[in-house]
Amino acid sequence: MRSKTLRDQSGFSLIELMVAMSIFLLILVGVFQVFDPSSRAYSTSERKLDVQQNARVAMDVMSRQIRMAGYFPENIDADPGRDGVGPVDRRRPRRHGR
Repeated sequence: MRSKTLRDQSGFSLIELMVAMSIFLLILVGVFQVFDPSSRAYSTSERKLDVQQNARVAMDVMSRQIRMAGYFPENIDADPGRDGVGPVDRRRPRRHGR
């Protein structure tokens, strides 16, 4: 009598569970193989972006420093007569041999 009640119960057999778990595992592996390379590509492009941004900042700093090289605002005098430049000779330069 007891064996009859066990057979009448509905449910999954061990074989059905193993097949379902195998199919699920194959699907999970497929999904992982799709998303893993894209994750790697994202992290690689993010590192490249960081390097480019750092290079851009370095170039900006260098260009500002080069632009400001020799510029000392405390040395500028408002009187153009006292700018440190002597008289300018506006004559044509002499050619040698004539």
